[in-house]
Amino acid sequence: MLPDQLMGEIRDLNQSFLRLAQALVREDRKRALAELGLSERAGELLAGMSPDQVARAASRNLVLCTLTLQPEDLACGLLVERHAPAAAQPAGAAEPLAAAQFSVTER
Repeated sequence: MLPDQLMGEIRDLNQSFLRLAQALVREDRKRALAELGLSERAGELLAGMSPDQVARAASRNLVLCTLTLQPEDLACGLLVERHAPAAAQPAGAAEPLAAAQFSVTER
């Protein structure tokens, strides 16, 4: 992969992560902060970012998140159908915020 392609992939990953994290924080701040390992202040900043600010932050040449899959999470994800339509979900069933645990490195 060429350096420019790699930078584009990092930018796309960062932008997707920041948008997802922002949506999670806006939806359920307390749970998102715990799942993402963010401080209250980082959550406030993330929730308040404009699309332009997200794009600028995503354009750094540094991956902004890490992906941690525990063996039991991976096995469970392969064995259990988690992508059923919402109507097929039992009433009151709680879905995890994300299939994998993400963490953010605050700098």
